[in-house]
Amino acid sequence: MKKVRKRSITILLIALILPVILFWPGLPWSARCRHALKRWATKAEMKVAAWQGQSPRRISLSGRVTTASSGPLAGGQIEALDSVSGWAALTDRTGRFVLRDVIWYPKADYTLIVEANAYQTRQIKLSAPEIYPVEGVLDLGELSFEGGCLIDTSDLSGRNSISYVAYDERNIEHYKKLFDGLTEGRETDEEKLEAINRYVASKFVATDSSKRYRAPREVLDKGSHSGWGLVLTMATIAEAGNYKTRMIDLIDGASPLIAHMVIEVYYGNGWHLYDPVIGTAFRNKSGKVASYKEIRMDASLISLEHVPKELFKIFDYTDDKMAAVYNSGFHHYYHFSKEE
Repeated sequence: MKKVRKRSITILLIALILPVILFWPGLPWSARCRHALKRWATKAEMKVAAWQGQSPRRISLSGRVTTASSGPLAGGQIEALDSVSGWAALTDRTGRFVLRDVIWYPKADYTLIVEANAYQTRQIKLSAPEIYPVEGVLDLGELSFEGGCLIDTSDLSGRNSISYVAYDERNIEHYKKLFDGLTEGRETDEEKLEAINRYVASKFVATDSSKRYRAPREVLDKGSHSGWGLVLTMATIAEAGNYKTRMIDLIDGASPLIAHMVIEVYYGNGWHLYDPVIGTAFRNKSGKVASYKEIRMDASLISLEHVPKELFKIFDYTDDKMAAVYNSGFHHYYHFSKEE
C-alpha cells in the first residue's frame, strides 16, 4: 500500500513539475513548447468552429501603423505568426499595409510582428470578429507601434515569412573560383555585384524542357528558364564571395497573380536589390543601387529601358506591371542554411 502511495505521489509531483520545466520563461526550450501548445489549441479551436458551421477561411488584414515620434511607419515589415501563406508585407509611405491570406474563424487570435528596423520589433495581439468580414478584408484601423511589446526575433517560433534553403556546399570551390574570376579587377561592391548579375542573367534560356529542379551548378552549365534558378544561382555565387544575401519572392496581389523573384545583397551598411532575371538593378536618387524597401516606397525608381527586348515578349513586362509587384508590399524571404 505504501509503495502504491509513493508511486502516486511521484506521478503527481512529475505532473506538477513537468509543465513548470517545459514552460518556465527563460529556459532554452520554453518558447518552443509554448508555441507548440498554442498551435495545438488553435487547431482545436478551428475544429470546433467547423463543427459549429463556421468553417475557417482566408482573409486579408489591412491597417495603418503609426509611431509617436515620426507619425506613419513607412517601410515597416508586417507579418502574422503562424501565417498559413507565409506572406509578409511592407507598409507604404503613409504606414498603410495589407497582409494577405491569414486564417479567420470566430474570435481567432492574431499575433502581428511589426519590424520598424533591425533593432526595433514589436508584437501586437488582435482578435478576429465573430462574423466573416466583408469581401474577406478585416480593417484593423490605426495601430500604434509603441502600443506593442518589444520582442527579440532572433529565435522567434512561427515566422513563416522566412524559408531556408540548403547551400550547395559540394560545389563551393567552383563558386569561389567563379566569383574571383567575375570580380577580378573590380574594386567596389557595386562593380562586383553588377558583373555577377549580368553573368547570371546571360544564363537565361527562352525554352527549357526540364521539369525538375536545377541546382546552381546546373544553371551555370545548362542555363535556366526559371527566375528561382537564376536568383538562387546569383545568391550562391555572391555568398561564395562572403556577401550576405536574401532571395525575395514578390507578387502583385491581382488575380491572376503576377510573381517575380529578386535578390538583395548586403554591403555598405545596407541591402541592395539585383534582378538577375532581367539582368538589371534599380538606382535610388543618390545613384546607388536601391533596396527593396526603397523601391517599395518609390516605384518611379523602376526603369526597364535596359532590359533586352526578347524578355519583354517572354514575360510581358511593363513598367506598370513591375511597379504593381513592388507596390503591393507582398513578399517572402529565402535565406541559406549552411552547414556549420
